[in-house]
Amino acid sequence: MKIAEEAFVNVRKAQCILFTSFHELEPEIINRIAETAGCPIYPIGPSIPQLPRNGGDPGKIGNDDHRNWLDAQQENSVLYVSFGSYVAMPHLQLEEIAMALCDSGVQLFWVGRDKADSLQQQVGGDKGLVVPWCEQLKVLCHPSIGGFLSHCGWNSVLEAVSAGVPLLAFPVGWDQLADGHIVADEWKIGINLRGQRGEDGIVSKAAIRAAVMKLMDLDDSESREMRIRAAELREASRGAIQEGGSSHCSLNSLVNDLAQGRLNVAETCQGFQILP
Repeated sequence: MKIAEEAFVNVRKAQCILFTSFHELEPEIINRIAETAGCPIYPIGPSIPQLPRNGGDPGKIGNDDHRNWLDAQQENSVLYVSFGSYVAMPHLQLEEIAMALCDSGVQLFWVGRDKADSLQQQVGGDKGLVVPWCEQLKVLCHPSIGGFLSHCGWNSVLEAVSAGVPLLAFPVGWDQLADGHIVADEWKIGINLRGQRGEDGIVSKAAIRAAVMKLMDLDDSESREMRIRAAELREASRGAIQEGGSSHCSLNSLVNDLAQGRLNVAETCQGFQILP
């Protein structure tokens, strides 16, 4: 928390602010920051590789077994599950999630990290694949992936947007709480489970199962709308980095401002800081 507080204090001293977002994704927020920041801002996102979503080979996913398993699944039939590595999911909540996913009947590709072996025994086999690690963006871009159960860290959200995959938001803390709200209520590309917690702070197996089945039901009208919107944002993210796109122009502006001395290169490099 102290690091976060220092970062937000120091931003007032910044010569400029770079965002790994893009104007088409958050126009009102970016415009508001531009009005109040007191320094130039440069939205240059999504700042991640653009990979094909049409079945083209995006390269190594994790190992050949992972790729072969995904290739054997139907299009949009697999729920990708990953909760990041910085904020741990409470054990009781993880148990509810595992039981819900097991009961849903949906095929899973779950990055379980140090819990991969135990989770594989619980939800693996004919229900899916649990792995300790994979290249997330490449998995999301595989045509078999139809949804992403995520903690909603910003990088994961951007990767889902770039892949055009709708989200089942399960934020735990930090910026994830705001990201989950934006995903579901602003962009309308997902379902936020945060508001379905019980008095004990746990989202029940039944609530999770219902949300999973809704998101992954390709015949559900709300799910279809989320997928249409996710595809629109995917195209917007690709357009932003093309020549003449908003992020391309913003990056050119940054380079020009540095080249023409409007920004002090030495001070900018020494004071570089990433906001949480």
